[in-house]
Amino acid sequence: MSRPFRHAGQRGWLRRHAVALVTLVLLVPSVLTGWYFTEWKEYANWEPRSPVGAQVGEPAHLAGHEYEVTSWDVLKDPPDSAGLPAGTGVVAVTVAVRPPGPDAEGSCELQLAIDRARWHPAENTFQTSEGMAETCFWSPGDRDEFSSVEVASDGTRSVQVGFVVPVDALDTTGGPVLEILMPMELPRYVRVPLT
Repeated sequence: MSRPFRHAGQRGWLRRHAVALVTLVLLVPSVLTGWYFTEWKEYANWEPRSPVGAQVGEPAHLAGHEYEVTSWDVLKDPPDSAGLPAGTGVVAVTVAVRPPGPDAEGSCELQLAIDRARWHPAENTFQTSEGMAETCFWSPGDRDEFSSVEVASDGTRSVQVGFVVPVDALDTTGGPVLEILMPMELPRYVRVPLT
C-alpha cells in the first residue's frame, strides 16, 4: 500500500493542529467547571444553610429585623370541629417581629422543621427538600390587613401561626424547630428550637 505523496517539511494534520487541540482539551473542562461552580453557588445561596441561633424568648437579629419567639404550644388532641386529619395536632407559635424602623417593609417565611423534615399540609406528608410554610408580609399600613398579625404602638408585629403536624412525629423526635427565613438574606436564617 502506498502512502500519499508529501512535500518535504509537510506535517500531518494532528501535528499542525496540536496547539489548538491541547487548548480545547484544557479549555472545555475549565469552562464547564466554572459554569457548574457558579450555577451551584447561585443555587446554594437560595438555600438556608447558615443559621442564626436563638432560644424561645431570646431575640435573634437578621437584616436589621429582630425576631423573638414569644410563645408556643402543642395541641395534640384538637377538637373534631377543627376538621384536621386523624392523628394530627397543632403547633401554635407566636413570633414578635421588630422591623428596623416604623416605615420598614419586609416579609419572612416561617417553617416548622421536625427532625430536619418539613410538614407539607397540602399532602399530609413530610418532605425533606421543601416545605409549606406561613409567609408574613408587613408594611407601615398593615395594621388591619392580616388577621394573624397584630401591630403594637411601637411597630412590633406579633405574628401567630399554627402548623398541623402528625402527633407521633412530635413524640419521636427531639422537638420541633421554627425556622424564620427572609428570601433576600439567604443563606442566613433564624433557627429556634421549640423546647
